[in-house]
Amino acid sequence: MPSHGALDVVSQKLAAMLCDKCGQLQANQRNLLVVAAATPGYSLERIAATLRFLKQRADAKDEVFFVQRGVASAKLFLNQIDALSALLVVTVEHATLWPNPNARRPLSPAFATLLADWRLGCHA
Repeated sequence: MPSHGALDVVSQKLAAMLCDKCGQLQANQRNLLVVAAATPGYSLERIAATLRFLKQRADAKDEVFFVQRGVASAKLFLNQIDALSALLVVTVEHATLWPNPNARRPLSPAFATLLADWRLGCHA
């Protein structure tokens, strides 16, 4: 799990993807980011911890961290990430939904429930 100083490999990938995609989110819309992952490890706890890590870096005004990841500034990241309604990570085994508690426009409860209950299976 992410700590104040470092991210594990899965969390690094997740953080890089979030920094890359946050600028594409529409400010006045509900935004669901869907990630198809070939490897497991994207637990709800890891997703939440990675977002906390990113917010800590932004709150600390770590401009270098965000510029290195393609975001113009820490302040811009904070503004953009709150446009994310939820993150859905799909692997072969399951789907993990992380609803953004700070989203300006959260998913509707019915849609969030549908996504949270979504399970995928392999068909031979």
